[in-house]
Amino acid sequence: MNEIAGFEDGAEPSARAGLRTAVTGMLAVVGNNARAALRLFRNLSGEIEILRLIMMKYPVFAGVLPSSPRFPLKFVSPGYLARGLSVAERKDCFLHHYNRLGEALPNTLLRRILHDRVSIFEVREGESVYRVTAHLSRARHGDTEGELCLGLELNGEAIYILSFSIVPGRIVNSEAREVLLLARIQGTKGKYGSIRQATKAMKDIAPASLLMASLQGFAEAFDVSEIAGVSATRQSIYTEDLAERFREAYDDFFTNLGAVASPEGFYRCPVPLPEKPLTEVKRGHKLRTREKRAIKRIIADAVCRYFRQCWRRSDDAAREDSSSLEQAVELPIQLEFQDAGLKELRTQSAGEDAGRPDAGSPDAGSPFEGELWSSPARPRKTG
Repeated sequence: MNEIAGFEDGAEPSARAGLRTAVTGMLAVVGNNARAALRLFRNLSGEIEILRLIMMKYPVFAGVLPSSPRFPLKFVSPGYLARGLSVAERKDCFLHHYNRLGEALPNTLLRRILHDRVSIFEVREGESVYRVTAHLSRARHGDTEGELCLGLELNGEAIYILSFSIVPGRIVNSEAREVLLLARIQGTKGKYGSIRQATKAMKDIAPASLLMASLQGFAEAFDVSEIAGVSATRQSIYTEDLAERFREAYDDFFTNLGAVASPEGFYRCPVPLPEKPLTEVKRGHKLRTREKRAIKRIIADAVCRYFRQCWRRSDDAAREDSSSLEQAVELPIQLEFQDAGLKELRTQSAGEDAGRPDAGSPDAGSPFEGELWSSPARPRKTG
C-alpha cells in the first residue's frame, strides 16, 4: 500500500496529517526543479487556498495526495487546461471544479472517481460490453488537460477519452456562471480496430460523438448551460509542426459540432448541443439521422440520471452506509438501443425516406465519424 507521512492511499487524513503529507509531497515534487519551486513560492497564497479546500472543506480530495503529491500543484503549470491562462485564472478553475464536485456528489461516489473509476452506463452487443466511465485525470494520461475524464471502454479496455473541468464562465469570456471546459478528446493509440467496432455497434455513432453526448448529460446534471472547447493553438502540447493535425482534431471538430469560435481561442456551444435542421440533411439520410439523435438523447439522459441519482443530500451521513447509495454508485445503467421508442421512431419516419437509398453516412457533426480518428494529434499513448 502506498503511504506518505503516515496515511494510506485513498484514506482521508486528519487536518494535521493531511497538511504534513501535502507539504512533504510538494517539497518532493519541487525539490529537484528550481523553476517549479519558484512558481510555487510566487503563488503561495493560491496554494494555501487549495490546501484549505482539500484539507478542511472537502477532505475526501486529500486522499489523492499519497499517489499524486503534485495534485494541488497542477495550477502552477503554464499549460494547465489551456495556454495563455493567468496563474490566478488557473487557480480559480481548480478551486471552482472541486468546489462543485464536493458540494454536488457524495463521498462514496467521489472516492470511486478519485481512486478508481465509476461505470455510468453500458451497452451489451453479443459478447462485447461497451461502457462509459468517469474518473480523475491521471498523470500518465495528461492530468493538466482537465480534472475529470469520461472514457469509452470495450471489454474493460479504454479506447477513447475526453477530459474537462467545470470552470467559471468568465474564463472563456462567457456570460454563463460556469462552463465545461473541454481540453482533450482523444482515441487510444493502437485501438483503431476497437474504435471501428464501437462505431458500428453504436449505430455509426463514433466514440467522439458518443462521449460528447455523455458530456452533455453531465452538463445537464450540473445545470451547466455551455461547453467551451480549447482551440488547437491553445492546447497545452500544441506545436507548429503538428499544426494541421491539431486543427483537424480540435478546431474542425468543434466547428462541425456547431460551436462558435471566440477571439479568446475557445469554441463555445450551448447545452443541449446544437443540431443541424433536418431540412439540411441529405435525402435518404433523415431516418438514420433521427435515430442517431434519439440514441444520443438516450445517452445524455442516462448520464444525467446517473449523477442525479447519486446527488449529495442533507442525509448523506446516513446514506454513506446505505446499500441504495452503494448500489447507485456501483451499478451502471443498462442501455438497449433497440427499444420500443426507437422502433416507433423508425415506423413514424419510414414514409419520409421510403424508397430512398440510405448511404449510412456517419454523423455530420464530427470529423472523427468518417475516418475513425485514433489519436491524430497527440504523440503519446492514452493507455
